[in-house]
Amino acid sequence: MLKQHPRQHGNIGVLLNFTALTEFSVTSLPEYEINIVVDERGVSTSSTRKEVCVCEVEMQDGRSMSCTLDKEGFCLIGHRYNHINYYCNKEVVEKYYPELESRIKSEIPNASKVVVFAHQVRSWRKDIQDMSVSSGSLAPKGPVQFCHTDFSIQGAISRLKSMAVDPDEVTGGTGNGTPNPGGRCGSDIPPPGPLRRVLTRQQVDEYLNGRRFIILHAWRNIVEDALQWHPLGLCCADTVEDADLLAYDLTYTQASSDTPTGRLSCMMVRHNSRQKWVSYPAMCRDELLLFKQFDSHADFTRKHGLTSPCERLPGELWDDDTPGKFISCFAPHSAFDNTNGASTTDTDTAHPPVGRESIEAGVIVLLD
Repeated sequence: MLKQHPRQHGNIGVLLNFTALTEFSVTSLPEYEINIVVDERGVSTSSTRKEVCVCEVEMQDGRSMSCTLDKEGFCLIGHRYNHINYYCNKEVVEKYYPELESRIKSEIPNASKVVVFAHQVRSWRKDIQDMSVSSGSLAPKGPVQFCHTDFSIQGAISRLKSMAVDPDEVTGGTGNGTPNPGGRCGSDIPPPGPLRRVLTRQQVDEYLNGRRFIILHAWRNIVEDALQWHPLGLCCADTVEDADLLAYDLTYTQASSDTPTGRLSCMMVRHNSRQKWVSYPAMCRDELLLFKQFDSHADFTRKHGLTSPCERLPGELWDDDTPGKFISCFAPHSAFDNTNGASTTDTDTAHPPVGRESIEAGVIVLLD
């Protein structure tokens, strides 16, 4: 249990960008594709996005709440360890990935396997965003200020399938679990590098045919001082209605080993006054924010699961069903601007505000 944090901001009003489209669809429709042009490093150079609707929402202080993965779709946990240089992909993959997998497994006792499949570093600093790719490092991206989820049902199924290797590849060849050195988390831009394929085809088939799997994002501040500007806001999953979501495809001009088809299916979010948005102010480096991007046993997945002759997701009932118990599927999220027009380059105070520098990792959790 985390102690009360000394820098609580209470509830504040913020502006968030939502989709202006009003349709509801769990499948990605061609007219809602978003085309992104990427350079040879996998960094976006231009994009087209459908029109947005800017709405003011009350951002509630998560430190005064007790949120859980199954209900709200997110939780804040402690994670103290010897921090690394998060801008070095090699260190992140070799040191942070296993540390993160271990911490998440301890938080979810019935997890049989936890796999970090990709990560993305973000920074408000233009000099860091422009950092060239060298020595195994990838230029970070800025915070994303658009309400979304990084997977739809289609996208989650594709992600799980993409992590499969042939049984004889698990311990050798190109499918020996080599991580993606700075890969994408759902709708982020994919850099070059192999996808982390560490599951057998039998495991994938089992989880596509009724066993429970979850896709999480693990998000943290990566600087020593507590985060002040451009934090992350999350929407409580139990306040999101089905009609608030619209699946869309991110389509890339270059396919990669991480996105073999050159596209990923995600969800845009429509504003609804019943939604409850939450942020954790002044997050420090030893805190870890976990939030769901898919759950194969969620209420949403049960109602809208896709079926085909060779796969069943979801089933009508699950063995662990509890009557009346809500299980979250997605936690929509977005960065938000809380600077009130100030500049993160202002240095007229003895203690200038701490801008956003963060890392998010995509994680698949297979449950017993």
